[in-house]
Amino acid sequence: MKLRILIFLFFIPMMLVAQNMPKVVGVTFGWDYSKCKEILDRRFNAGEDSYQYEKNQLSYHGNIDFAGETFDYVVFYFQNDGFSTYLNKVTFVSRFDLSDADIAKKERERLFEVFKQKYEFRWSGKYPDGYLFYILGHDPFDYEDGFICIDVFKGAAGDGSMHLWTSVQYGPINFIDINDDI
Repeated sequence: MKLRILIFLFFIPMMLVAQNMPKVVGVTFGWDYSKCKEILDRRFNAGEDSYQYEKNQLSYHGNIDFAGETFDYVVFYFQNDGFSTYLNKVTFVSRFDLSDADIAKKERERLFEVFKQKYEFRWSGKYPDGYLFYILGHDPFDYEDGFICIDVFKGAAGDGSMHLWTSVQYGPINFIDINDDI
């Protein structure tokens, strides 16, 4: 009996992934790291095997074409349960100088217009710095949660310099209960 329960618990994440999950740039949420890496290296690294600096992340930089815009970079994030990895978040990002606020906001608005044709607009809000964000779509596991955030925000780059960032974030979709880590 314990073995049956253990086998059932092992297959729950696989059954969840088998549901109709969203897809972005040729990869499907819930897919494992190696499957995604192969596809994404073809798309964003001219088919060459990329070197990745962070565990459970795939990052690609420079002229990332997506949704009619060119982004500075994209990051694909994975959850890991100790046995498997699951694609759970994707973020496309463009960086702007602080003096280019109007350009960053225009990019956000263009993206919003494109995305609301495919995904239901859910709500909008403002960050403390005054920049708008839009939430669209539905999390496949929790219909009340949004799925996509399109925004502009102010933040520091790796070297500490302040910039504006326009981003499109899909997810996160939690395939692993984050309370299991506690």
